[in-house]
Amino acid sequence: MLARSADDLTVGEVISFFQGDNRKGNGTGNNSWNLRGDYVFAKLWKEVSAAISSVYSTTTFGEMVEEELSQSQAYVANYAI
Repeated sequence: MLARSADDLTVGEVISFFQGDNRKGNGTGNNSWNLRGDYVFAKLWKEVSAAISSVYSTTTFGEMVEEELSQSQAYVANYAI
């Protein structure tokens, strides 16, 4: 996996490789909720997780490198003694 170009490798792929697929077993299919609001919060966290996964899966390491380089070149140190 890591032998691929940074432009072809997404952050999400690396996270899934090391952590596995975290989308399994989120518990939103369970109907035995203990407290009022448990279902809606579980649903909310599932949506948040999906949004984060979407960002990870569409961001390549090449894009991150390019952004870092452009930001580091934009900053000019100004030292005064």
